[in-house]
Amino acid sequence: MNSESGKIWDENSSWWFENVANGNFHEYLEIIVPLSKELFVQKKLILDLGTGSGILAKRIMGNLATKVVGLDLSLMQLQKAAENNLGPSYLQSNSAELPFKSGVFDGVLASMVLEHVGNLQNTVEEISRVLQPSGLFVAVINHPVFQTPGSGPVSAHNSDSDEIGWKVGNYLIESSEVEEISDGIYIPYEHRTISTYLNTFLEHGFQLQRVLEPAIVDKNKVTGNNQGGRTIPRLLVAILEKPLFA
Repeated sequence: MNSESGKIWDENSSWWFENVANGNFHEYLEIIVPLSKELFVQKKLILDLGTGSGILAKRIMGNLATKVVGLDLSLMQLQKAAENNLGPSYLQSNSAELPFKSGVFDGVLASMVLEHVGNLQNTVEEISRVLQPSGLFVAVINHPVFQTPGSGPVSAHNSDSDEIGWKVGNYLIESSEVEEISDGIYIPYEHRTISTYLNTFLEHGFQLQRVLEPAIVDKNKVTGNNQGGRTIPRLLVAILEKPLFA
């Protein structure tokens, strides 16, 4: 992310913090927070890359043996994090030039961050550099298939049905967009294919442990035949490890 991206996140910091803090994103409540706490429970020093409001960094520190550094490009986001989520250490930096010595962390989390990063290669290279051998890297991404620009809910063709389907945009065409995610709220979005993400991780020496496509259960919505739930994943989770011996 560059300085222009930082300005965009600064401008939207209040909206972002309020929505995350008020639980308006089911992804955080149902998937990201519990999964992160589970995966990093035995780690001692974790980098939360793109920490934003610091809510996730704070939740991970529920394990008192764990220390978390929350890093973000947006100074406004970090100020809100420091005011409202005490515990983690917060630092402003570009993800492609991390201000740490090599092999400092035994865990790195990039939650809904990499799809907003312009230079994926440099960012993943830096993550690999600051991570210890056998360290854990977890990438949580808006699902590249179903969150492609142009994707979204559509009504069923059958007029007798109230089911809602999902239109998928041009998945194989990678693009850089500035998307309106809410009324008057614009953020940069880099659409990449799943293969681009996974191959980039592998090219920088990571070993893929698991890939998850967790469902979000929203009792207020019915999608397709999944009563009270979702039939498509909103997130793609890649769980990776840096080899002990390169």
